[in-house]
Amino acid sequence: MNSSTSGSSVTLQGIADQLGLSRSGVSRALRGHPSISTATQDLVRQTAERMGYRPNPYVSALMTHLKSRRALPQQEVLALVIFQANRTELFNFPFTKRLVAGLEERAAELGYRIEDFFVGPRGMSLRRMETVLYHRNIRGIIFAPTPQHRGHASLTFDRYAMITAGYSLWRPDISRVTANYEHVVATTLRELRRLGYRRIGLAVHKSNDDRVDRRWSGGFLSHSRIPEDCEAAPLLITTDWNASGLVRWVRKQRLDAVISPHIEALHWIKSAGLSVPGDIGFAVLDWNETFQDLCAGFDQCSNLIGRFVASQLITQIERNETGLPQSPLTTSVKGQWHSGPSIARRSGFESKRRAGGRTAARRT
Repeated sequence: MNSSTSGSSVTLQGIADQLGLSRSGVSRALRGHPSISTATQDLVRQTAERMGYRPNPYVSALMTHLKSRRALPQQEVLALVIFQANRTELFNFPFTKRLVAGLEERAAELGYRIEDFFVGPRGMSLRRMETVLYHRNIRGIIFAPTPQHRGHASLTFDRYAMITAGYSLWRPDISRVTANYEHVVATTLRELRRLGYRRIGLAVHKSNDDRVDRRWSGGFLSHSRIPEDCEAAPLLITTDWNASGLVRWVRKQRLDAVISPHIEALHWIKSAGLSVPGDIGFAVLDWNETFQDLCAGFDQCSNLIGRFVASQLITQIERNETGLPQSPLTTSVKGQWHSGPSIARRSGFESKRRAGGRTAARRT
């Protein structure tokens, strides 16, 4: 069979006959199965490309559906690259604990399992990790959010399908799944304004804003004057993140509500003797179910983000999509708003709104 043969007529059996392999062996090689040596995988792929082989999309879809309905007899490993020394440090960010739970849950449903690889000064080097991945034929890498913004990782990228969560990993430039931070801020502001809050401030540690590519501050600046009758309140973005500084800022700016991704901000405000929601309202931008009886806020649904990360990486693996993408994709998850005891309708807001409506009616 020569290379001029139509791709639609080239079959797995034809490739197998050309190379003296079994049809199932060719199929596993094209899928990068760990039971097939790297050299044989490369040979099969080169031969398939030369012969013009194209997989049947209907068969591929069917096989993906069948795999999703049963666990594989031998679970393939997906590498979770963690830039801290252990999971305890990774889970210092509440977002990441739920994210990893979602990763593991979805990977198991599709017949894969997650294995941790700790890299950095207190873990293995990236070079050592890559040696392990190569010899174990691990094909998929998930980069966990990095402790600092603009994190970097250097590997032989063309060997792997890769993905990350959030914006903290800057290089390599790969596909990612993240919260929709602008939507988080815009929705939170809208919910507070609906209750009559008008002078609303955003308080965030600078490193946290940097790790999300400044989308907390950017989203706030974009939406803080909508509608126009709301007062513009300054941002508190600081590296000197402490209780006295936050409370001093709240009082100086005469805020009637604070939004922040940091739950400790609520405790600091209460400890200063301010009544919540009597004196001031509060909403956390990284809400989870443990805050149900504590405060209002926005759930970024990091568990769902983790599930999307696992699904998209496994899709890449099953399509043999490795290396750096020409145009990386960013998938954003909107999340959900949750009301709570830290906010309440502002006294007099309803009567003011009605008065404003009557005035407008008289003018027309």
